[in-house]
Amino acid sequence: MSDRGKTFLDVYKSGEWGTNGEEFCSGTGSHDPTVVNCYIRGVGTFLDSLPQKPNVVDFGCGDFNVGSRLRDLCGRYIACDIVPELIAFNQRKFAGLDVEFRVLNAFEEDVPEGDVLFVRQVLQHMSNADILRLLPKFKRFKYIVFTDHRPVIDQYQPNLDSETGAYTRLQRNSALSLTTYPFYLQPRHSYTLGAVFSEGGMIVTTLFQMH
Repeated sequence: MSDRGKTFLDVYKSGEWGTNGEEFCSGTGSHDPTVVNCYIRGVGTFLDSLPQKPNVVDFGCGDFNVGSRLRDLCGRYIACDIVPELIAFNQRKFAGLDVEFRVLNAFEEDVPEGDVLFVRQVLQHMSNADILRLLPKFKRFKYIVFTDHRPVIDQYQPNLDSETGAYTRLQRNSALSLTTYPFYLQPRHSYTLGAVFSEGGMIVTTLFQMH
């Protein structure tokens, strides 16, 4: 297992993101009904607007409580995570959903191909250096659905660096802005699909249309 895989396995095993009576829990962002329903409405409306069901890659799929509710709106669905034990858990729990669960260390491997990339509250747990290594692999998707936990205040310093692990930049009154320094993602268009208050901040989902 990679060092980062062990980091996030330890987060799950210690219950730092909470527990829900099962072996793995990805936290309130995956289980708070207000947060989840906002995401499902926004992303579901976007998926329904496409001329055909897109092939989706769910990057950092977590415990798949959210992804499972979008499965019917997608064509091929590949759900990836860096924690092998988590992927094995999902393979057992969601065996009937026709989802390919795949262990992926995207720092060393290619991200699978697809039309739409889901990155839901994943990059917020990574250092700037780690994000910079991943973004070039995201740019070939037509659409990126990106979700981040942000401070409520309007004025905050974006992209303060943070160690890869359980915590986010929210504790430092910061959040990610992928289109500014040092990331400079250059989408053709961007749209807000949803925003909801949660745990002292706002969880915001943005659609980047890349090409």
